[in-house]
Amino acid sequence: MKKFFTLFAAAFMAVGANAQTEELYVSSGNPEWYQATVKNVPLTDLHIDFREKWTVYQLIDKTNAITPTEYKGVKIQYEIDPTSTIAINLNVNGKQYSGLDASKTEYIILFNDDVKALKSIDDVCLQQADEGKASIDVKAIYLVKQDDTEIQLTNSGENCYNNTVYKSCELKFAGWGSQGPLRNEEGKDLAYDPASNLAITYTIEFSEPISMGVALALSWKDKGDAKEPYTVLGAVEAGATSLTAIVSPETCDKIIASTAIQGRGDQSVKIKSIKRTVVDPTGVEKVEVMAADNAEFVNAAGQKVGKNYKGLVINKATGKKFINR
Repeated sequence: MKKFFTLFAAAFMAVGANAQTEELYVSSGNPEWYQATVKNVPLTDLHIDFREKWTVYQLIDKTNAITPTEYKGVKIQYEIDPTSTIAINLNVNGKQYSGLDASKTEYIILFNDDVKALKSIDDVCLQQADEGKASIDVKAIYLVKQDDTEIQLTNSGENCYNNTVYKSCELKFAGWGSQGPLRNEEGKDLAYDPASNLAITYTIEFSEPISMGVALALSWKDKGDAKEPYTVLGAVEAGATSLTAIVSPETCDKIIASTAIQGRGDQSVKIKSIKRTVVDPTGVEKVEVMAADNAEFVNAAGQKVGKNYKGLVINKATGKKFINR
């Protein structure tokens, strides 16, 4: 075994210059599903990318709830990317939905009678209600008091959930074994098939030493729930500042449906960055999918090929090579 890892390390170094490295995101889930959530997100000059329909970005939850007797509304200053699929709503306690106008930069929502009748407001969120992507830059969010004075809301609560993704964040685990799914640039789960013979290195950097153990969890095919079978790699204990795990046919013999950070306690860790480096045994770069529809791909002979082409593929615009299987 020691000899194998020595040989693997040497092979990895030999092709390191050609390896494909990408920065990943961690997805905030739902604690009721035993998934980790993101807490205390700064709400000033915040860029949000919504990946799919019903994705939610939580602003207020039970940990920073407000009372309707003290506040009468919410004001948001924003800018929506004009190329987005526009259906971004400001949602208050599920009682009222207000679409944000992409042609404007400020919106005030006053609580209606249904919301005023509540003892507390513990659910204010931005939500993408259309299929497709949407992006919004939140400049500032204010709570409007009954006397019309405004208090700036500087941080979210502790349960930002529903598939919103973050590059760096404070990730709060729901207990031993709960998971924070990792996503790629498209917001998709990170699958793996050992038949590909690929070697994938995950590197997670923490902003400060962690207070509990964490690991990389690989959920088996069609078993995405944390309670279902999974493989654990690269476990580190409290005090660690980084985690490195290598996923290869030698370390993982299952078809993997998703990849996540697993927490081993009911605490938080501060994520600085998450990166994935993919190396093919041939030394040719490998990415998971052929990228955007408007990109032009050619084979080794320079002939244009489509997404279903199998073999060596070159992105003509960037020069990057990969194997399409």
